Amino acid sequence: MNDRLSQARADKAAAFLVSKGIPAARVIAVGRGPREPLPNLAPTDQANRRVQVRRLNPPSDQAG
Repeated sequence: MNDRLSQARADKAAAFLVSKGIPAARVIAVGRGPREPLPNLAPTDQANRRVQVRRLNPPSDQAG
């Protein structure tokens, strides 16, 4: 169940980014569920219900 909720949260965040103009091909949504809790927190801590966004640089042949 937590995996489904985590993926749904990631999908909503991805949809928001796409709605703001980010090309869908550049957005990847990955729900991690309880597999990757923040260090020093219990897996059930509400702070682990989060979405992380990472900006990746384009490959050097696409930069520019």
